[in-house]
Amino acid sequence: LSHGSGVAGAISRAGGPNIQRDSNEYIDKEGKVPTGQCVLMDAHNLQPIRFVVHTVGPSVRGSVTPQDERHLSSAVSSSLYAAAEEGAASIAIPCISTGIFGFPVDKACSLIVGACTKFAASPPPGNTLRSIVLIDISTDRVQTLKQCLGRAGGAPPPSLPTAARGGLSSTHSGPVIKAAGLLAVRLCGGRVQVLLSVEHRSDSFKGKWSSGESLHVLGGQTDYRDGGDSRKTAAREFWEETGKLVKEQDVQSAIREADSLYLDYAKYQLYVVSAPPEAHTLPKLFQQRHGASVSVECSSLAWVGLDALVAALNGGKGKGKGKAQQVKADVGLKRHKSFPLSEFLSKILRDKAAMALVDQVAKTCSESGGGDPALETVLRTQI
Repeated sequence: LSHGSGVAGAISRAGGPNIQRDSNEYIDKEGKVPTGQCVLMDAHNLQPIRFVVHTVGPSVRGSVTPQDERHLSSAVSSSLYAAAEEGAASIAIPCISTGIFGFPVDKACSLIVGACTKFAASPPPGNTLRSIVLIDISTDRVQTLKQCLGRAGGAPPPSLPTAARGGLSSTHSGPVIKAAGLLAVRLCGGRVQVLLSVEHRSDSFKGKWSSGESLHVLGGQTDYRDGGDSRKTAAREFWEETGKLVKEQDVQSAIREADSLYLDYAKYQLYVVSAPPEAHTLPKLFQQRHGASVSVECSSLAWVGLDALVAALNGGKGKGKGKAQQVKADVGLKRHKSFPLSEFLSKILRDKAAMALVDQVAKTCSESGGGDPALETVLRTQI
């Protein structure tokens, strides 16, 4: 239980010093954890993760022995059973023993996948696990895990998605989803407006690269914490990029699967939700709480007219067809600035199906005289 490097080290650093402290206290009281066994401990700063399963894999010296194989399989299966007994809904498992413990990656991945598929095929009574996510800090190891899943049955079963932390890749029975986002829509003076983030990053428009602030959809890459659920990804990204002004779980409850679209060209699940009138203060509230803080991903939030975005995409009136124009946006505190469109936002604006979905949700907002009731409740408690 010495978490110095690899995935164990990454977990310990992210969870804070209490992760290693708890491990040291356990060793002092109970002794070492046997190879192939595990122990559950508090996740500390890794919230909303409930707990960390610390398991001990075999350390290989020379050739892999049958005992090494049994120990690795046991390390995985004991972790699965321990998580299920604790009432967990999902668990993320890395390539155990493939770092400084020297277990060959191909063989280890095969054993890990085998233990997971065996558990999924015959779970214990009262099992609560619904998602087993295979992860690693190495892209190559993730690819090997995917290959092993393919050999195990041609394609991973729905209960066994695989993903790389940070959204490197994802494999499951449905379409591959690498990222997800949320587009909040409202009506203002009869005009459809969408909530966008202002971020400073390198981007391109029509093949020309530029660096600076531009308008982006609130969204991002999938993460092992989401357990393969793109709704969770969209809600988490909205929560993070709006400076945690609203609760992540409340945002997720406001998202409807019916108001979503899969963008195959980006492996992206786009959710559209109608926002209540109170949401017009989000840019102002963001500036008041965060301003130019480095603790949030974007520098500003802005409500932008859909017609202005489309006009900018088409070059603007009399500006020359195909030349991208900047869009003026209200970023709060009576500040108006002009920004170019990000390449991904431009693709969404060109997507007829995406625009039809935005129009559909905007009409619902107009007919109901407000926005999404769930999101409205969330915002009223925050604004």
